[in-house]
Amino acid sequence: LRMAKTNDKNATVKLNKKVLLLIVLLLIVAITTGIYSYFTSTKTVTNVFTIGNIQINLTEGDAWDAAVASGEAPENAQNIAPGQHIAKAPNVENIGANPAFVYLKVYIPVTNGRELFTYTVNGTSGQNAGWTKRESEEFHTTIDGQEYNIYTYQYDETLQAGTTTDKALFDEVIFANNMNFTPEQTAALGNVKNIIIKAYGIQSEAGVEKASNDITDIMTGDNTEEAGLTGLQVGEVVRYVPSGSYVWDKSYATSNSTDTVLLDATGNCEITSWKVLSIDGDTVNLIPANGPTSAKVNFQGAQGYNNQVQMLNIACNELYKNTDKGITARSISIDDFEKMPGIASYRNANTGTRINYSNKRYPIIYARELNGELGLSQPVSKSSSDLIARNNEDKIGSVQGNFSIRVTYYDMNYENVRTSLGKLENLLLPQGSRTDYWLATRCVGGRYNTDCGFLARVVRDGDLTAFNVFRASNTEYEVGDHGIFPVVSVNYNNLVQVTGQSYQYEVQ
Repeated sequence: LRMAKTNDKNATVKLNKKVLLLIVLLLIVAITTGIYSYFTSTKTVTNVFTIGNIQINLTEGDAWDAAVASGEAPENAQNIAPGQHIAKAPNVENIGANPAFVYLKVYIPVTNGRELFTYTVNGTSGQNAGWTKRESEEFHTTIDGQEYNIYTYQYDETLQAGTTTDKALFDEVIFANNMNFTPEQTAALGNVKNIIIKAYGIQSEAGVEKASNDITDIMTGDNTEEAGLTGLQVGEVVRYVPSGSYVWDKSYATSNSTDTVLLDATGNCEITSWKVLSIDGDTVNLIPANGPTSAKVNFQGAQGYNNQVQMLNIACNELYKNTDKGITARSISIDDFEKMPGIASYRNANTGTRINYSNKRYPIIYARELNGELGLSQPVSKSSSDLIARNNEDKIGSVQGNFSIRVTYYDMNYENVRTSLGKLENLLLPQGSRTDYWLATRCVGGRYNTDCGFLARVVRDGDLTAFNVFRASNTEYEVGDHGIFPVVSVNYNNLVQVTGQSYQYEVQ
């Protein structure tokens, strides 16, 4: 059972055949007025539906009732100072007959790029179950003109029938400091700010992995409905005809060539048929329907490691953007795969080993990461804003010294990848076990302190893997050519539904 987006205190109910689900809405209403904020709250609105003996209830706990009784958080209104702590304790109660996995989804209002409320999650400690943030599911949406950042959490244990979660998700919310808006800013912001909390329950018989994948689908669907995209579905085909180009300079990608290659969205990088990968608020993310570009590029040595992420992202944006329509593009990355819980779990189980190296060579960008220039402690799927030019070292693009790593490389074979992707299999592996393309992601690997591999990530033959482009022992590798696989971000207002075609929507 699922409940669609909430309208005030009432909700519209939709059935979902795969999952038994309850969504409950909790509102905190605030009006920003100069230094102080006019704060209004409603008691938790609980809606309980029964299918297959799964029933859950969302409560605020005794702390809220006590706060109401003391006047700290009255039912009607009170002036609340910035930085004030307000008692709120979302708990989930299983009032049905069967065990269930339970999840909470929290919408935090955002104004001028800043969240208006903060909170501290009650995580697991000792033997007591708590809440774990689902890192792969952070959304952004707009509801009735208000922007929200959305965070999702799962309860660490199966919630048995007749029991309540041992801990609330959090015990209070804190209104932001320094929100001293002018009257004009306040009017522009609008008067009503809501914290929305939704609770989900899924039969435990479904199994942890299936329940986790299903909840991902449902939460994504919620965002679709809230953005007003009720007809648009993940996997549907969209026609979009880009016309950009990019000159690929091998002096940034290799250590042995200065050749250039023209990449052209109307030629060797032409893609006009796309599929919906995800919907993030009013942004629709598209990926190629039939596979990567026919044009292929390669990386080599420390320079390949230095610039792989940024070159792929720059190339995709130049090829597939449309500035007039606000359309941007990037390369696919490991992050797009690790949104699936099965892959994230595999990563966590196979990475993290720390190794120290003495008097070895490492790519220039890794030196910057170590020194904090990029704000990173390890290679991840981000890069500097500028491409790194060659240096005068014998091993181009590298330096020599002491460094340490936390292993981020892992390899996952095709069968495990496709199983973990679930319904995204046909989207991210459009050519099945023949799928080959670059991921805009670096990683490092090593078993001992004698040598370290600096790798560029790829999907090859459907495997989620990576290839050495440089090793700390001064060895350079040239990785074979692979295609480019862009992710295009389009505002849903630019999509028009069509009929009688092989595609369901078109970018106009």
